[in-house]
Amino acid sequence: AVTKVGKRGQRELTSKFRELRSHYLFESRFCNVARGNEKGHVENSVKRAERTYLTPVPRVTSIEQLNEHLASCCTADLNRICQQTKQSYGDLLQAERSTFLPITSGTFLAARSHMQKVDRQSTVTCDSARYSVPTKYACLPVVVREFYDRIEVLCKDQIIASHQRIEAGGCWNWRGVSSFIRIPTSSWWVRPVWGKRISRSASWRVLVGQVITAASSRLRRSLTRITMLANLAQ
Repeated sequence: AVTKVGKRGQRELTSKFRELRSHYLFESRFCNVARGNEKGHVENSVKRAERTYLTPVPRVTSIEQLNEHLASCCTADLNRICQQTKQSYGDLLQAERSTFLPITSGTFLAARSHMQKVDRQSTVTCDSARYSVPTKYACLPVVVREFYDRIEVLCKDQIIASHQRIEAGGCWNWRGVSSFIRIPTSSWWVRPVWGKRISRSASWRVLVGQVITAASSRLRRSLTRITMLANLAQ
């Protein structure tokens, strides 16, 4: 949230945090640097949540499953009795809801967005990984949205491609490419394909995707041009 700490407590905030604050209309208040004791109640609550909800470490397969686990733990925790008031935290929450401010309508877009031009291979680049878009958008400007789990590509406010994020740099994600069709039978015997340990009964979509994944960058460009020409020829 903070990019630079200035004199007398001044803070330079990231653009995304400013957008978040403007969307939900709240003010930010920061403690001093290396002074966690100024928000001791928050630190103790986080430590308790870690020891209560995440010990032992839950076994989950996705962020969504982890969120469901934490939500169920928090809901069950509302039955806990507060030692000072002798009331459950659920009752205290209901009594405090009347003082809450209404939440702004609409969902905050928790993603980084930037303009990019689709290259001649009908791909866009994000964190050294390349993601495909339909071939008709080659060489056109698009907007790339980077979420924590996926990549969305938009052209004229329309989503034209969506991919799961690839962790390793330098990889290609070809899911959703519509150009792997109607390749001539003689292409089975071109040098890049001949000798590959790939079943010739597989569809061209599967075949070319596997070959491109294992090929060099020069071969990737060649195969991509072949598939683009095939798409234009139909």
